[in-house]
Amino acid sequence: VASLTTVPLTPSLLLCIYLTFLSCLCSSPTGVINITAEPGQNVSLTCRATKNSEVEVVRLTRNKETVFLYRYNGTDKTGEHPEFKGRFSLQSLSTADGEVNVTLSNVTEKDNGTYLCDVKDKENNKETINHLHVDRQGESLWIRTSSIFLVLDAGSLVSCYHSICHTGVNVPPHFTIRSV
Repeated sequence: VASLTTVPLTPSLLLCIYLTFLSCLCSSPTGVINITAEPGQNVSLTCRATKNSEVEVVRLTRNKETVFLYRYNGTDKTGEHPEFKGRFSLQSLSTADGEVNVTLSNVTEKDNGTYLCDVKDKENNKETINHLHVDRQGESLWIRTSSIFLVLDAGSLVSCYHSICHTGVNVPPHFTIRSV
């Protein structure tokens, strides 16, 4: 028969739980490239490729629609999406570092979204996800993120206060809890 052991709720344990929670919130899925820009800026969308390969096709899609297509030594302008007409350019097909970069110029808030980049060479096909967030000028992602953490922090403090004060957990003498 297994028995439950009560673990004391120490400040270091609370800090550990809090930091673990924050690391889960801040991390992004593996392989996703997050890009933040202001309207009017140019951004580089990264496409993973096989190192030192000869690229045959670079296809960039958003919402399952092709927005940029390069194939066999040329950009296919016929399949270019009207919203992006003339705003995409392929920087280099050199894959020495395993990346191909496609630049999107003069971004707007309408460009927000997730872009899937598919690179095909003679042997492989690699996909990369770029998430683009275009902020209005003067509005910072950091301010919004900080506000979210402030609310979460206040909520966790209230929760910890409730847990400590109403569950009979023994608090070390150097740890003071004051009512508000």
